[in-house]
Amino acid sequence: MVRVVQDKQQKKEPVALDESSLALFKLLGVVVADEAEQLTTLLKNYGIKLPDQPNKTVLTAAAIYAISQKDNEFNYDLAQLLAGQRIPENTDSFIPDALIRYTVPKKAKMKLSAEQLIAASLSKPFVKELSTEQVKQLKQQAQEESLKSTLQFQTHQELIDNQEEKVNSSQNKQQDNNSSEEKTPVALKIVGIMGIMGLVAVVAGIIISNTDKNKTALTTSAT
Repeated sequence: MVRVVQDKQQKKEPVALDESSLALFKLLGVVVADEAEQLTTLLKNYGIKLPDQPNKTVLTAAAIYAISQKDNEFNYDLAQLLAGQRIPENTDSFIPDALIRYTVPKKAKMKLSAEQLIAASLSKPFVKELSTEQVKQLKQQAQEESLKSTLQFQTHQELIDNQEEKVNSSQNKQQDNNSSEEKTPVALKIVGIMGIMGLVAVVAGIIISNTDKNKTALTTSAT
């Protein structure tokens, strides 16, 4: 009797995701941020009811629910989406290779692909021995990690987009400046030619004036 009570108490103890599961749900968060449409389509194909454009929280909860059902076919299809996800720089915990350190036994003879590795690891936290409350705790933690990752990815992308916008704006300004600089010499040449022509005219005027004066002087002396 005491043993049964102890078993029930153990099942109700708080549970937490291990490192590999945390990495996977972080990766899920990136997919939610970057490939929401594909993820929505995948979930609908497996009978998960969702609006056409679910918000990030609803989409994340639906994906975690589907993972917890331990459907091997769904897990593999989702794993393909996760493995193909582009990853921001300086985020090694998202990279499938990093998951190998946590999920593949050191003495494993068979080399697993990223898809196989992820598929085999997705439902690992949701074992049969867990109580309903413990499963709920794991889902909550998975959702929190995923949404945190979604926010981080969106913030990262916004920074990149802003930087690209600044670079493009700077390049456009530089092109405008270069265009102006290319036109300026032509304008200067025109001004220069006009100036030379004006100078020639002035000099010619002076010469003509001096010639007239000389003629006048000669006429006066002759008289």
